[in-house]
Amino acid sequence: MQLRPIEKRDNAAVAQLIRHSLEKEDLAIEGTAYFDPYLDDLAGYYQATPRSAYFVVEDNQMIIGAGGFAPVSEETAELQKLYVHEAYRGKGIASLLLRRIFQEAQKEGFIKLYLESSQVLKQALKVYEHFGFTALEAPMSFGNSHDAMDVWMLKDL
Repeated sequence: MQLRPIEKRDNAAVAQLIRHSLEKEDLAIEGTAYFDPYLDDLAGYYQATPRSAYFVVEDNQMIIGAGGFAPVSEETAELQKLYVHEAYRGKGIASLLLRRIFQEAQKEGFIKLYLESSQVLKQALKVYEHFGFTALEAPMSFGNSHDAMDVWMLKDL
């Protein structure tokens, strides 16, 4: 198993992982990552966005997890598009990604990490709580909100 930065060759597999995951949870709807205009070129998006990073976990040449962050303010980054293949959930893949994301976000000078999620994603919410994210009553206003999401969390890095 290898954790590494996303590369252009990973774009299709990562987009498929994200779309499939959202379809399985009936979240293939407007206002989610499913319709993100950059979803089919995440490598290009994150390479072109200062103070951001996106990672994949590869096992036997298959992308089994992915996630990253990008700035939403000078001191806050947003955890973005963290997904784990359903056959690999509960095996520490999300934890591996989160630890790397925390480390890299701190290197970029961020002191907080924000996320938007859904009540439907109960397993993911448990992971976020385990890693110290706390619930907010409303989304932070950065202008890029996924308006279909109904859970907002923040963590001090």
